[in-house]
Amino acid sequence: MCSVRSKGETLKRSVAVAVLLLCASAAFGAADQYVGSLSSHPWGAYVSGLSAPWLLLPFLVGVTQRTPRAAVVMGAACTFAALTGYALMTLSPFENAQLNVASVLAFLRAGNYRWFVAGAVTGPLFGRGGWAWRHGRVGWAAVAVAAFCLEPVFHLVLGSPIRVPAVWQGEVLLGLVATAFLTYRLRNRAVPSVRA
Repeated sequence: MCSVRSKGETLKRSVAVAVLLLCASAAFGAADQYVGSLSSHPWGAYVSGLSAPWLLLPFLVGVTQRTPRAAVVMGAACTFAALTGYALMTLSPFENAQLNVASVLAFLRAGNYRWFVAGAVTGPLFGRGGWAWRHGRVGWAAVAVAAFCLEPVFHLVLGSPIRVPAVWQGEVLLGLVATAFLTYRLRNRAVPSVRA
């Protein structure tokens, strides 16, 4: 009887965590789009255009999961929840738009479907990476950190430099802080030998 009750409580807790992660992801996507539309703050468009936070989202979700399969599923689900939040904010009255079939089709025709295609790859991949990092595979942490440190370089090489120094410097600084944190964690804990 106790084990049945315990399994029921574990399931309820897992569902509650999943719902919380999905809602937080949708809020992240909506906030990202809203920041990008702040015309009074020119840095907003550059912050909204950063890709690294969209990779960090499923990575962090994956860290919270107990199994690699759950990390893959939740990484994908949270990425799509974030993209849906982004789309809904784009098509909301906050942006002087209306949500209807025509506006959704126009949103997709404008090329925004690409982000859903990319999310179908990066969500599960980085979700699994977060789980793997939690279980001792440090290579995934290096990939996540590199996304922050190298994104400004990629923007420069691709001809779309981040023109607000505080934005690219902040992103690189965040990557360096993450590197220091991960280095500290690696040196101060025993890493379990779990294959990812």
